[in-house]
Amino acid sequence: MAAVLSSLFAGTACAGPALDALNGLGGQDSSVHGTYYHVGVSPQPADSRAVNLELREPSHAIPGCTLSLKGPVSSGVYGSCVGGSRVLLDQTPAISSPEDILKGNVNGAAGASMNENISCEFTAMTAEDWKTTGLSHKFRCYRINTDPSKSGKYFNSKGKLIPEAVSVGKSGAGNAGLLLNANGQPVMDSSGKPSKAEKLKVKYYLGNSRMREPFTETAANRLFWALGIPADYVFFPKQIICYGCAQSPYESRQDAPVPGSRAFQWASFEKNFDGEEIESGSEKGWGWEALSRSLKAGGRIAHFDALFLAARLVAMSRPKPLQNKLRCAALDRESGQCSQVYSYVADLGSTFGKNSLLESPRGDLAGYGTQNVFADKKACALPEDYLSGHLVSEGGRVLLAQRLLASFGDGAGGIDYAKARALFQAAHFEGIDMDPADSGEIDAWTAKMVSLMKEVLTAGCQANPTPEAHDPDGIFL
Repeated sequence: MAAVLSSLFAGTACAGPALDALNGLGGQDSSVHGTYYHVGVSPQPADSRAVNLELREPSHAIPGCTLSLKGPVSSGVYGSCVGGSRVLLDQTPAISSPEDILKGNVNGAAGASMNENISCEFTAMTAEDWKTTGLSHKFRCYRINTDPSKSGKYFNSKGKLIPEAVSVGKSGAGNAGLLLNANGQPVMDSSGKPSKAEKLKVKYYLGNSRMREPFTETAANRLFWALGIPADYVFFPKQIICYGCAQSPYESRQDAPVPGSRAFQWASFEKNFDGEEIESGSEKGWGWEALSRSLKAGGRIAHFDALFLAARLVAMSRPKPLQNKLRCAALDRESGQCSQVYSYVADLGSTFGKNSLLESPRGDLAGYGTQNVFADKKACALPEDYLSGHLVSEGGRVLLAQRLLASFGDGAGGIDYAKARALFQAAHFEGIDMDPADSGEIDAWTAKMVSLMKEVLTAGCQANPTPEAHDPDGIFL
């Protein structure tokens, strides 16, 4: 690891002190795989400051983050939850080869291989449902098994095939979405609670460039997963075969199943990130400016910077609150107290194009090819459109660089091309222009991604030292 970090800081004025600070974490890669990051700055000579990464664990519940089990929380509670939230997972997944990236989170959707078909059963959507579903081509369906060698038809919400389940409760009924047995009764799980059916949100592509989200969202979410950043689970199988689907459910606003089946060749499905969603009647997701202020007040601006740099790698073009969510991963159901909250980007579809706040390009190689992580690599400044001139801290850059090397490193301080390429293979980028024979597309996308990753590794943000740790509520101390 020392050799890797030496290359990481090569050519910077504070290479020695920074490396010493990092090596002082116990002689192991605990800065990547430890429990929780808390970033401060060790005083150095006037011309140099080193980043000191310390591991701190949360010791108690987040003050003010008490959820209502009956509905949305107030704006004040929502803000408290944002302020105490995490934006990084405890560790990166174990990735040793491109095949690990191709598989993705196997616990998120068992059997969702990029080389296999997924079957599902269309579930009716009302006119009101369609109004709130966004602009991308999509529909909802319950995952089913069509392999006669396996016992059972329906999967539960954890992706497990349940042999005794023969139907799913209809929309609007008291048992809506629950797995039902031959007697019409809910199937109980091991804890004695009714089992929910595995409901998929499917996005599909029929050639309209605006609808390339199956490709872009899969690649972006796979990158975030590999970097240990919270994200929904997105998979792009060989085909999604929908029983009861019309030719284009979204365009027809389909409200009931139709006879037969429809195979969608270019389609992804997603499942929610773990935990209970925290919703507010007035706050439609968290904003990037608000999140940066909250984490800065808690001495964790480096965490925010690492997250935002990851978003820059995929050229996220529309950083709007509506695309962001909060989830409680550790909830006391009696008190409603949440002790572990994640702020994460739930919609990474508007990516891999040209950064723009006025339009939302998706999967545009020409536009993506013009992008850089920083507007000014030496000052680590972001483009004018983002965060009102926010300067990325050295601590934030190092955090993301460490995670890049942990999951995509070649062992010598560089990026493994094959691992980066696996991001676009998993997302079937060979079909983004409806020409699956054009394998050169994937290599062009990969080359640009590798160049952006290297930009994070080689930038010098020493002019922007991470502020001293400040945690008045003792949440992370």
